[in-house]
Amino acid sequence: MNLHNLYPYYKLAFAKTSLLGELSAKITKTLLNNAKVKLKQQRVFSLYLYHSQLREQIRV
Repeated sequence: MNLHNLYPYYKLAFAKTSLLGELSAKITKTLLNNAKVKLKQQRVFSLYLYHSQLREQIRV
């Protein structure tokens, strides 16, 4: 088998590798964005708790 006959397989393998790389990058980006959103939600919730505790202390 000569290299010319193997080229379509190489091309297919390269395309699959590229797709896997893109998919991996998208998954990583999604996970990072998800973590950022959760962190923001956690901060907002912490601020809310802090303010409600302050209100309670002011009332007492």
